[in-house]
Amino acid sequence: VQHEVRLLSNMYGASTGAFVNALAEAISRYIGTTRMAGSIREYRDAERDRVIGFAHEVAKARTIRGQWFYCDDDAAKRYVWFHSVKDLVQ
Repeated sequence: VQHEVRLLSNMYGASTGAFVNALAEAISRYIGTTRMAGSIREYRDAERDRVIGFAHEVAKARTIRGQWFYCDDDAAKRYVWFHSVKDLVQ
């Protein structure tokens, strides 16, 4: 949700409406992801054993689709997204 709030705040300014829209967008993306085929890979903070993000990977024929979700703004600064992309193309 923090990720969506940050994105929408940049577009619309910090407001209660931006938070509500971000919450709705985050929930919608999560529900959409859990209804698709493929595999979900969790990324965890080794020190706190907390999920910091997850990648949803789907491959069909010669097409590969990857979605990435950070759990909070701190996790977004760790750049583990690159590991997810590397995993998709291997």
